[in-house]
Amino acid sequence: MSHTHHYFQSYESYFWQWEDDGDVIAIPRESTIVYKDFVGDIIEKLSPQGLPPFGSLLLTLIATNPNGAASLDTVYDIVSKALKTTDDASLRSAIDFLKLLTGLPPAYKQGKRRIMLFQVLFEGCHNILSLRSSASIYAQYKDGIQDFEKISRKISLDRSVIDNDFRTIGLLRHKFDSTDAIIEKIAAVPDLQQYEITFEDTPVIEDEPAPLDVIDELINNQKTFAVGSLVRWLWGGLNIPVHSTLPSQQPLGGISDLTNKGDLDKLLISEFANDDLFFLSRLANNEALYLHREIPPANNHLQRFVLIDASLKNWGTPKAVAFAVMLAIAKHPKTDIACAAFVLGSDNYYPVSVENIDTIIDALQIVEGALHAANSLAAFLKAHATDRNKEIFFITEPSTLRQPSLLKVMNEHHQHIHYQVLTDADGNVDVYKRYRNSKKHVQHIRLPLEDLWKKRPSTAPRDAPPVNKQPELLADYPILVRSTGNAKKILAAPDGEIFLLNNERAVLRLFDKSAGLPNHGWDLVCQNLPFKTDIFEVGISDQGQYVILLFNTPKREIFLLNLSTGENHTVIFKGWKSTAWPSFIFDAGKFLHYSDNKCWTISTGGVVEVDSAKYPRQEFFQRKEAIADVFRKYVQPHTMFKRINKVFINTSGELVFSKHTLHFVDYGKYLRLAPATSQAVKIRASTSDHRIFTFNDGSTVEVNRSGLFILKSSDSAIENLYIPTTLDFAVGVATPTIFAGNDYYYKGGVCEVILKDPGKNRLAAAKVIKESMEFSLQECKYFVDHGGPITLKASFAKQKAEDFRTAMKEVGADVEIRQAGTTAQTIMPREFIDKYLRRYIDTIINHGAQGHTQS
Repeated sequence: MSHTHHYFQSYESYFWQWEDDGDVIAIPRESTIVYKDFVGDIIEKLSPQGLPPFGSLLLTLIATNPNGAASLDTVYDIVSKALKTTDDASLRSAIDFLKLLTGLPPAYKQGKRRIMLFQVLFEGCHNILSLRSSASIYAQYKDGIQDFEKISRKISLDRSVIDNDFRTIGLLRHKFDSTDAIIEKIAAVPDLQQYEITFEDTPVIEDEPAPLDVIDELINNQKTFAVGSLVRWLWGGLNIPVHSTLPSQQPLGGISDLTNKGDLDKLLISEFANDDLFFLSRLANNEALYLHREIPPANNHLQRFVLIDASLKNWGTPKAVAFAVMLAIAKHPKTDIACAAFVLGSDNYYPVSVENIDTIIDALQIVEGALHAANSLAAFLKAHATDRNKEIFFITEPSTLRQPSLLKVMNEHHQHIHYQVLTDADGNVDVYKRYRNSKKHVQHIRLPLEDLWKKRPSTAPRDAPPVNKQPELLADYPILVRSTGNAKKILAAPDGEIFLLNNERAVLRLFDKSAGLPNHGWDLVCQNLPFKTDIFEVGISDQGQYVILLFNTPKREIFLLNLSTGENHTVIFKGWKSTAWPSFIFDAGKFLHYSDNKCWTISTGGVVEVDSAKYPRQEFFQRKEAIADVFRKYVQPHTMFKRINKVFINTSGELVFSKHTLHFVDYGKYLRLAPATSQAVKIRASTSDHRIFTFNDGSTVEVNRSGLFILKSSDSAIENLYIPTTLDFAVGVATPTIFAGNDYYYKGGVCEVILKDPGKNRLAAAKVIKESMEFSLQECKYFVDHGGPITLKASFAKQKAEDFRTAMKEVGADVEIRQAGTTAQTIMPREFIDKYLRRYIDTIINHGAQGHTQS
């Protein structure tokens, strides 16, 4: 059997199979894993470094698919059945690591970055194939798999196949213990679901501190510190010309300044000493000597191109040093030579603007999985190297020069590459200059990386909220928000209410489930949870209050939080083990964890007990399916502000968030965040963390990363203002007592339903509850047997609540209905802007005017 047949062979009772005549690979009777064409793209990129086992590659594809977590649970179940055990070490270790991959930001699970992720994960991995075998597999796959029926016909599954696939993945946990470690290895930081703000320099009216230059901005930014901190050091050490003019030809004395042609006024005086006949003979035969005529200094409109290799060997430190060299050449304070920079990919080259930090960050994120940049270098030289007034620098890592394809291109175009700069991971910089038909080593520099990178800025994001061990309850926010694409988990509580846990360590609840998702937003319930996790469950206490459970895997820590009272408990739980089903579910008043044929129960108050007689596997699998259904139904990514670079009032009197401000749309019926009419700054707010911006009068703008701007005026008579950070949609705005704009954000119109007394006919009361609400009969029985006031629903449509109370009254039960959320008065957006936002802005402007007058 050929390499290809063996590599792509499918097996009985395994987690993947070929479908649709080889066009699709899927989990049996479940979702699609990958399409055939994309497999070819991946193998093409991985074959130069060696291919991993095909099953290992498919497992990482599953983990990085949109519904990865649920699919991994299915894989675990299938393989556990094949092994006839749920306690296999390689299987558990692999699933743990794959669950880690599901937590990567979406940007790393799609497009080119997804393939780069696979290259990083499988570089030098366990069970890797030889380069020859990998190249053979790719070549045969590209030409089309022969005898496809053989590999699609399943053969008996051998234990060695499972060990080969899952052990390769399990061992990756030793290389990458967190998603941050993986991202750092890829050498890129994006959060494409976040709305990146770019801005230009704007005229400043108010006295402000001098703006930082690009190099200072690079040093102050965590993403670019490694590059920026090297530039000034290189300015002092790098020996590259900073001026370019052709030398003037002026007579300075000596034989080289004499000529046999010239004007008579340049004739040497000594020639007149000859007799007339001899003098005329010398003139006629062009033997007379003249001074070399002066040629004024010539302007040389030289332009430099700096080419940075972004292929595989140039990732990490070599790339940081390469960008620093490029900036040292392009941004030298004394240079007057125009300079353009380009990043060379595998086939294309990308222009780089060095005028602002945002474009440099974008350029730093360009990485290619190819072993060399020969094709893109050849394409660039063909397009740009014909002009004599161009000087080209090529920056790469020394080992790439051993690639035959790259050497061929460099030899063919040696006359066009004026400088070669070699950078490596130890901070060595070697500069070579073209000299006739060869190159000459002109300089060696060793950068003291350890010393230069010692004062690195804090690794915590500037706009990340401080960790507060005591979670902050947000019951007083008078406005709803939109969910974003950073939901870690969405699930339904026992009463059907929908909760969302996001990447900002915050919990949101769908405000009015009965109204449908498009009609109402999410209520921000709490934030500043003590850690990030995707192990999340919601239960209901004996008093009818929502209690959330979070599990901290590294510390084996359970965190319980009552969303009504704020009471919380932290419990060490060493009995936890990763399973194919949800780690925790809520059933009959307690949280459950099941593994090793044991069932642990955790009360909402934090009491842990073991119930060996309980065997709730079916409940766990049902919960798994329910979570998957809820996530598919309620995940709704939206673009919103998260990284606000500046807040200011412009010369038009608008409050501007980076570039956007509130605008009227649809004849003033709605408001929307859109680009401001002017970017000219009148009064700027200062910030130390990009989370709270403070104006001179003390007024602030707080950026809540879960989706809100919170405006607090220095004038206590002005109520706080709340503005959602959603872009591209009409928004609502609010104070604690006033609301305007899109009703999606209106926090009102629903009721809380409390069962005070079920009456004597408890069975009839339980049936009415079951018919009106999303409860099982067992849960309804629990409510009527509780014996005291208990909350049945935290948010229920008002008319439905009234109908429910009438139905319960007919069977002798007593139900109380309370208004949930705010009862804010609604006004038109223009009135809100004029009465509330305008007052907030005028307070800041007037303070500045008074200060100017007094000074």
